[in-house]
Amino acid sequence: MRFELFALPVLAAIAEAAAISSKPSSVCTTCPVTIQNTDSAIASILSQMAAQSPKAVLTTTSITGSPVAATAVAKMSTTAPTSAKPTAASTTSKAKTSTSSKKRQRRAATTSSSVAAATTSAAACSSMPNFGYTYTPSNAAPSAFLKDSTLRSQYMSATVPSNYVWRFAGFYASVSQAGYMFYTELSSYSPTQCAAICDANTACKGFNIYFERVPKLTPGDGCTNPAPQVDVKCAFYSTAVSEANAVNVGSWRSSFNVVITGANGYTKM
Repeated sequence: MRFELFALPVLAAIAEAAAISSKPSSVCTTCPVTIQNTDSAIASILSQMAAQSPKAVLTTTSITGSPVAATAVAKMSTTAPTSAKPTAASTTSKAKTSTSSKKRQRRAATTSSSVAAATTSAAACSSMPNFGYTYTPSNAAPSAFLKDSTLRSQYMSATVPSNYVWRFAGFYASVSQAGYMFYTELSSYSPTQCAAICDANTACKGFNIYFERVPKLTPGDGCTNPAPQVDVKCAFYSTAVSEANAVNVGSWRSSFNVVITGANGYTKM
C-alpha cells in the first residue's frame, strides 16, 4: 500500500458501536456521513492496532558440525607443490604482491564498512521531511492525536469546495479503493487546495484529505519510537470516493504507531 498502511474492518467495528451517522435527506441534502460515538470508534481502532503491534521474538544462534582439531590445523601444508616450485625471486615478488593486495583489500573492506555504517546510521534516526504543517498535539500518545480538539476543529469546519459533494467527515481511516492516482502533502488542512489540484486533472473525480501521525525521525535502532509530527495528506482518485472504502487506519513503523484522523472525502458533482 502506498501509505504503508494496512486495512482493517473499521466500518464494521464502528457500526457495531452504532457510531456512523447520516442525516436524512429531509434534514440535510449536503451533509456528510459522520461518526457520532467517537470514543467507541477510537477505542476500536486502538484495540485493533494493539493487536497488530510488533512482538518481540526470541532468537538463538546455534553452530552445527564438529570443530576442527588444533592439531589438524597445525599439520596443514603451506608449501607449494614440488612440481611447480617457484624461484626465490618470484617468491619474493609474489609475496610483495600478495602483501600489497591484502593491504588494498583491507583498506577497501574498511572503507566499505565505513560507508555501510554511515549509510545505516543516516537511514535510522535521520530526520523525516516536514511539509510545513507545524501543529503537533502536546500529548504524544496516538490516542491523544485521535482525540485532539485542535485538529478536530479544523476538519469538522472545513469548507466544501465548489462543485463537490462532501461524502464523509471526521473519519479515523483513509480511503483505499480502485482508481487511486497520486497523493500530495500540504502545509495546511485545505480541501479547497486539494480541489484545485483535482480540477487541474481531468481524470480526477474526488479526493480524500486527512491528518496523519508520523515520526519526526526514521524509526530504527536507537529510535524505535521517536517523537511524532503531523502530516496533512490529500489522495486523489479517478473514481468517486466513498465512506465504505475508508478502511486504512494506520500502521506500525518499528514501535511507532502511525494513525489517522480527520479523514474527509469529497467527490465531484
